[in-house]
Amino acid sequence: MAQQLNVDDKAPTVTLIDGEGASAELADVFGGHKTLLTFLRHFG
Repeated sequence: MAQQLNVDDKAPTVTLIDGEGASAELADVFGGHKTLLTFLRHFG
């Protein structure tokens, strides 16, 4: 089961894949700045 996050928790280590298939860790891309990730779902 996934760990619950609370307000002001540090983000867990995450590896993101871009549109070209290259990977980067979240901290390398946005390190030192507050970041909000939003995941959108399309229904229909």
